[in-house]
Parts: sequence; structure tokens; C-alpha cells
Amino acid sequence: MVTFSCQVQSQTYNFQFYNVQEGLPQSKVNAILQDSRGFLWIGTAGGGICKFDGKNFTQYSSRDGIAGDIITDIVEDHDKNIWFTASWGGVTKFDGRKFTIYENDALQTAIGGNDIIFCDSKGRIWIAEGSNVKIYKNGVFNRIPSSFQKYITSQVTDIIEDSKHNTWISTHNGIIYCSATDTIEINKEAG
Repeated sequence: MVTFSCQVQSQTYNFQFYNVQEGLPQSKVNAILQDSRGFLWIGTAGGGICKFDGKNFTQYSSRDGIAGDIITDIVEDHDKNIWFTASWGGVTKFDGRKFTIYENDALQTAIGGNDIIFCDSKGRIWIAEGSNVKIYKNGVFNRIPSSFQKYITSQVTDIIEDSKHNTWISTHNGIIYCSATDTIEINKEAG
């Protein structure tokens, strides 16, 4: 007869559920980001954006100066500014003290729906709305050159940068790859 003895260890997981009763301004969450200071930024579908410090939620809405209350994506740039897109409102940058809104006219395209925002290793902010992609440089949003834009023929669903600084753009028609050695020249003339 053979007997085995084994000791079983279990792991305990602690979960906490947060919704409107716990302080969220709206229960549908579209985006979440942990910034470099450790705060969680939570973008909701109608309640604006809120900052969570681990205990309390601080809500910011269009009444506080953000572009809109339906937040679609959030990113932190190299200067620790928090950027977020809002359906039908544009893009908001928060520098820790004040909000700056980049409305649709400044973006030269409508923001509204499934907007993507991304910060690359060069500190550039990329905005995608549908199949339109803009890059923020020197205080202005500019279209990417048509030589690159021509490959983006359907809705952009995400933009990432890999560990070798190559840019990948996922769309409803596939993936566009831009090598880190390629240069995407952005200038005023490009639009």
C-alpha cells in the first residue's frame, strides 16, 4: 500500500467592488489608467473622469472644464499630464491644476465614439478617431502624412509601442506596423 501526504495551500484573493454607492460618478467604466504617482484615473460613460487615491474618488465633469462626460481613453504623457478623449467633445489635458480642451476644430476632425489616445516613447500624443490619426507636437495636432495614413483604411482600435519602440496600430482590417527606424515627419503642411 502506498500513501501520499500533501499539504494544500490556498491563496486568498481580496476583491473590492466599486460602483455609484462607493463613489463612482457612473457605473459604466470605459477606461482606466494608473498614473506615475499611483492614482487611478477612471473614465466613465456619462459621469466624466475621476481620480481614485485608494480611498476616495474625486470627480471631474464638463462642469469642471473637461471636454465631455463620456470618456473613451486615458493616457499620461512624459510630463505627467493626464490626457483623455471624450465622445463628441474633443480631448482634454490635465496638468494637475487646470484643464485644457482641444476641441474638434483644433483637431481638424470630429472626436466622437471609439477614440484612442496614446503617448509614444518620443513623448508624442497620438489620437485616433475612426481611421483618422493625428499626432500632437509643438502644441498642435497634425495629421500623419498620407504616405502613412493610406494604410489605415478602417477604424483604429488601439495603438501600442513595443519594447523596441516600433509602433503597432490595430484596425478592423488588420495591423499596421511602423518600424522605430522609420520616421513619421509631422509638419504644419501635412494638416
